[in-house]
Amino acid sequence: MSKLTKNQKLALGKIEAGKAYTLKEASALVKEITTTKFDASVDVDVRLGVDPRKANQMVRGVVSLPHGTGKQVRVLALCTPDKEAEATAAGADYVGLDEYIEKIKGGWTDIDVIITMPSIMGKIGALGRVLGPRGLMPNPKSGTVTNEIGNAVKEVKQGKIDFKVDKSGIVHTSIGKISFNSDQIRDNAKEFISTLLKLKPSAAKGTYIKSIYLSSTMSAGIKIDPKSVEDKGLIIGQLTEIVKEYPNFYLTDIEALDAEKTSKLRRECFKKEIKLVVVKNNLLKKALENVEGDFSPLQVAMKGNTAVMFSQTANAPARLIKEFTKDAKKDAPVKPELKAAYVQESFYIGAENLEALVNIKSKNELIGDVIMLLQSPAKNVISALQSSGQTIHGLLKTLEER
Repeated sequence: MSKLTKNQKLALGKIEAGKAYTLKEASALVKEITTTKFDASVDVDVRLGVDPRKANQMVRGVVSLPHGTGKQVRVLALCTPDKEAEATAAGADYVGLDEYIEKIKGGWTDIDVIITMPSIMGKIGALGRVLGPRGLMPNPKSGTVTNEIGNAVKEVKQGKIDFKVDKSGIVHTSIGKISFNSDQIRDNAKEFISTLLKLKPSAAKGTYIKSIYLSSTMSAGIKIDPKSVEDKGLIIGQLTEIVKEYPNFYLTDIEALDAEKTSKLRRECFKKEIKLVVVKNNLLKKALENVEGDFSPLQVAMKGNTAVMFSQTANAPARLIKEFTKDAKKDAPVKPELKAAYVQESFYIGAENLEALVNIKSKNELIGDVIMLLQSPAKNVISALQSSGQTIHGLLKTLEER
């Protein structure tokens, strides 16, 4: 291992071991620890909690950085003759078709981005062996295969980049130059990470953003606290949509569960089509304010650790909680613990309501009870009507209320 230079030792001394910096702090620190004589690139590496081997957990996208990338991007526009003037006016460095295809076949790749048209992809497919390993193959998902050639060229020139998670679950990209001021570095990094958050696959379970590091060419990586780059507006918006999607949700406390039991709980929720989301109470409150109706009765339960179980079936979370806690030792804390629930437009506050929630019947179950009763012999129907519960009337009234 080579010895560290004097500048490298000084730079490392400025990074506090084990500390996770805020994005603002890291954006300033990366400039302090960079000692290269050239204009180094600033990179972001984000480890995601996804399995890239599964198609439904692939993360790939594009983002337009507010301050650009800081480097000259060489763009080749492979297009038909009627689009050549548009591509040239937009700033493409090379414009043409057949002559450039032949050059690429011969090994020429002195470009950063290729933009082309859907009608030409048949010709470009033969270049896959040359372009693929270099990350130059045009792709509709990255916006490099389009009939709007001029707009695509302009976006790339102005700082549009595409990214893709690698086989290790890491997304790596350059978001600027060390000559940028710290605010520009922070803005670009925040825009990139916010885009990653929006692209979270629905199949991804557990922690999505596992780690974030900011570095420059030849500098050490600076660990960033993922919480410092949370887009609260985005999270509130996502929670709002989930609340609107599910008619029933339970507020629970799972803090006392160890990692093994938490994983087991998530697996059971997945099997029973229950969406489990750990939330911050203040963000949940704001999300509920965006939904029609008064959810203020739930605020008394929005304290401490809160994990929400969303379900289309009214009693599915209650049954899961009961099953999960049946073997709990005497005097041991029962987890997950029910704090409150909003079920079939009614509020249930406190763990003492768990049994009542377990016994709630869904609308379909009530309809089934009515049908079964009506199909039974007449004497049974009369008996039911004469009973203290007045079964049919009670069932119909319940259905009407729902």
